[in-house]
Amino acid sequence: MGPGILAGLKVLVVDDEPDNRQFLIVAIEQLGATATAAATAAEAIDILQQSPPDILVSDIGMPVEDGYSLIRKVRSSASDKINRLPAVALTAYASEQDREQAIGADYNEHLTKPIETALFAAVLAKLTNLH
Repeated sequence: MGPGILAGLKVLVVDDEPDNRQFLIVAIEQLGATATAAATAAEAIDILQQSPPDILVSDIGMPVEDGYSLIRKVRSSASDKINRLPAVALTAYASEQDREQAIGADYNEHLTKPIETALFAAVLAKLTNLH
């Protein structure tokens, strides 16, 4: 899992916290992928409609509209490119119940913060069939 493992991949990162967003962007770009960032679920929906990524990485705990609301909108989209998008939920909560809630909400995977870069890379590669 070295640099460039995710070359060519377009990742949309959604996190209301600027430091977390920046950390994820740097990690994604170091892995060779292209990162686009959104601070809100509404901004993410705009980006999804204009330029669908290969995978969505979203924080769950956001004000106004959380990651669960976002994934419901993604999964109910009329566009196959959007509603079938692989999606990873990020949360500070690591219990099995939190994981089950994220998976039950239609995220493909659930990761806890702080993100471990090698695991993050492996999950993104797996969900986008890069390895």
